[in-house]
Amino acid sequence: MLRPLPPALAALAAAALLSPAAATAAPPACRAGSLTVQITTGKGSARTLCKRLPARAPAATPRRVALGMLPSARELRAALPARRRAALPLAKLRRLDSTLDRLAGRRLAAAALAADGPATGSGADCSARPTFTIDPRRSNGGGVDAVATGGGWTSGSGSTRGSLVEVAADVRAAGGTITGTQTSKDCISWDPCPDANGIVHGTLENTTIEAYVGRVRGGTVRLRTEVKVTAKLTARVGDDARVKTFDAVVDGALESSSSSTETGRRARHAPTRVVRLHATWTGIDPRAPRGALERVADGAARGAKGARLSDAEFKIAGNLYGLARLLLGNQAPRALLDAEGNWNRGRCLTVVLTPANPEVTPGQRVDVRIEVKRPDGSEAGVPFTLTPYDGAVGPPTGTTPATVTWTAPQQLDRGTFTTFEVAVTSRQGKAEGFHQAHAAPQVPWYRITFSGEGSYQRHEMGDGNPQVDARHLFAWRSTTAARFPFFDELPAGTPSIVNTDATELTGTLDGWRTDGAGRRGCGTTPESGAGIVGVVRQTRTADGGFDVAITPFPWLHPVGGIQLECDSGAFHFWTRGTRAAMTFGFHLSKAQLDARQPIVLEARPQQPLEADCYGGEANGDWACEQSVQWSGSVRLDPIDPAPTRTG
Repeated sequence: MLRPLPPALAALAAAALLSPAAATAAPPACRAGSLTVQITTGKGSARTLCKRLPARAPAATPRRVALGMLPSARELRAALPARRRAALPLAKLRRLDSTLDRLAGRRLAAAALAADGPATGSGADCSARPTFTIDPRRSNGGGVDAVATGGGWTSGSGSTRGSLVEVAADVRAAGGTITGTQTSKDCISWDPCPDANGIVHGTLENTTIEAYVGRVRGGTVRLRTEVKVTAKLTARVGDDARVKTFDAVVDGALESSSSSTETGRRARHAPTRVVRLHATWTGIDPRAPRGALERVADGAARGAKGARLSDAEFKIAGNLYGLARLLLGNQAPRALLDAEGNWNRGRCLTVVLTPANPEVTPGQRVDVRIEVKRPDGSEAGVPFTLTPYDGAVGPPTGTTPATVTWTAPQQLDRGTFTTFEVAVTSRQGKAEGFHQAHAAPQVPWYRITFSGEGSYQRHEMGDGNPQVDARHLFAWRSTTAARFPFFDELPAGTPSIVNTDATELTGTLDGWRTDGAGRRGCGTTPESGAGIVGVVRQTRTADGGFDVAITPFPWLHPVGGIQLECDSGAFHFWTRGTRAAMTFGFHLSKAQLDARQPIVLEARPQQPLEADCYGGEANGDWACEQSVQWSGSVRLDPIDPAPTRTG
């Protein structure tokens, strides 16, 4: 015996398998406006069923449809010998049925579906264990004890959802007991992300198993029925990242068995009833599935081992088809569109930009590598479009991986700013990425001017003769443009050196040499300009400032070079200690540099000149005395605009 379906569910179940021939022209037996159902019933025979389509889709749930195909527990009575039937507590069977339905019903399933999971990664497999469980629910009273346990499948992407509910109940009476169990599994799972070809695979399973065991003194009866519908799903995604259609290959089955045993007698088994269904749908629009579900590409139903279907089994096949159609018209499209929303929110593709946030100066050109990664880290190879926000970027379109060039604007915002957007729309999903850059620190540039005047005296005494004397008067002006720091990424405590521009030198160089041939002298002016450059040494300090030391010129040479009649030792101003005596050092604080105002410092010798210069003659290490006096100033003037770096 089968529970009769309500009229609305019967109408839905009647929307059974449409043959390819019937999809184009209805057989004459069916009136216009009717759905033609042709079911192969085994051994090459077929039946045709004509049903008018309802004006509205009937309000039904997969659970109600599946329960409509289950045998009633009252069949236990028919399975027992007549003399044993009276002992079964049949008066409480209605309460047992309602307890099973209530505990396994909507509230438990809704609680299961409230859980959440990751939005990316592979989809949950409905054949695996549930991803979560819920606390048991119990019901007691009126001689019926029941407990329900459950769990389900879920993912943050919405592509996987489902519930598993198991209920066990006992009916007790003086003459016997009835134990009923019911298992309901309803799961739909799509891959959360399309593959490289825009294909999305999915699975669907809806199973309801109900079993009763009746025990009376002297006999036991068992009844078990399983209703199962599974489907393999394949969806196609277009270049606009939207699902176009999906196909479904459905298998359904109802299997029912019963047996009874009397004490001292051999168990009696009723023949197992099996009805199987196979159907294929193609081109189902998840946004409007009804039309495609009324056109079946292929369908067949059969009994056990291909036996022809009885009238009752033929109706069961129609019910299985109705259940499959309901699942494909509701759960499957909703989960698929949720998965579409997942990959269109950028959860399946990730835009990677290298360099992601470079430091730039006005007008600087930067090559940026664009890659789009799938969840497994592989390159997606998808088209992209660029939208500039600040500066210029090109080419405007392409396919990843690719390198584009961004040119910084001439006026840079302070801090980090967005330069351009990368937008991806493909059959693998959507994604967007935002490239950023930050302006290089406004490095202070200054023109450093070191000027002053001084005098130098030197006297060498040999053993009697010769004697060398020099008296020089000099003035200088040394300039250079320098930034602080001289070079990027200069760590604290690391000195760096740059040369000044050509130093202007003026003055007079006078010298004498006295030896056995008498006294000879020569006078000239110092060499100046090209080739005479000073040195600026810079060291960053821990407080953000800089220690600076300037040497304005390396030596005093007579203009035109050293003449034969003038001894070199009389004119060189570069003997021991003279470099240190002419070097002026000072500290620039970060506050001074940030103020970007002119800085003027008075300059004086900071290190003494060694009194003994240890001679210099080639033919002897004679005693030597020297002295130097000078004064001047160092001026730092901000350069605005600062020189522009390239690169």
